[in-house]
Amino acid sequence: MGKYIAKRLGYMVVVALILSLLMFLVYTMIPYDRAVVEVDSYKASLKNNPNAGELYEKKLAEKRHELGTDQNVFIRYLGWASIRASCRETSAGAISIPALRMTF
Repeated sequence: MGKYIAKRLGYMVVVALILSLLMFLVYTMIPYDRAVVEVDSYKASLKNNPNAGELYEKKLAEKRHELGTDQNVFIRYLGWASIRASCRETSAGAISIPALRMTF
């Protein structure tokens, strides 16, 4: 009986990892670049600057580094999985994500 339970728990871990990986891949395939959205307001303020393109690209690279989207996919997956693992429900019923310092 113990062997059967251990086998089922092993399958459960494998299935959870596969589902987690599939969810991450679907999430990353969304055609949305958060860094571009956040830096677009900065682009508007550079209208009359002769180095606008260069400054915009620099700011965009900084924002991508801040968000971590310039990292390897494997490293991003580990970060994504660890953020979900560290989520906890607070007494008010909100979900607290300490890694992002945000409360939903």
